[in-house]
Amino acid sequence: MTGSWMGQDNLEYLVDITRAGTDDNYVSSAGYHFEYNYRTTGTINVGDDVHQIDDDDWFYLIGDTEGSSSKGSTTRNGSSTIDGDTYTWHDGFWRNAFSDGSPSEVDSYWQVSGELDRNGASFGHLELQPMPAGAGYQLILVLPDERYELATFLS
Repeated sequence: MTGSWMGQDNLEYLVDITRAGTDDNYVSSAGYHFEYNYRTTGTINVGDDVHQIDDDDWFYLIGDTEGSSSKGSTTRNGSSTIDGDTYTWHDGFWRNAFSDGSPSEVDSYWQVSGELDRNGASFGHLELQPMPAGAGYQLILVLPDERYELATFLS
């Protein structure tokens, strides 16, 4: 996908992203199976202040042959330059599984790891945090003085 457009505050967005991979899909009387395994690479620029390099791997598996279930994983190794500071992911990785809409295999399949550098120095990391009363899990970016919720997975 390549293109450009003007966004809010007259900022120009320039996108040059390539997606490559495989899709495996079937539907039968026994159920359905959708599997997506692909990689995205390229750049995104926003005005003069934001430059992002994408280098991501994606995997999703959805099926209903033994009840509704899904598994997915994402790996990030890109970087972003924002207002002169460069933030780089090193093996940013999260993997999860769901069965009938609720998190499953949390102790055996779920995994979160990865480090974030700012200008070459360690700056943050990813962690998985359980929510109170078993309500689900949150993917958290932990920085020196702050924590950011990147995703929520409800039970």
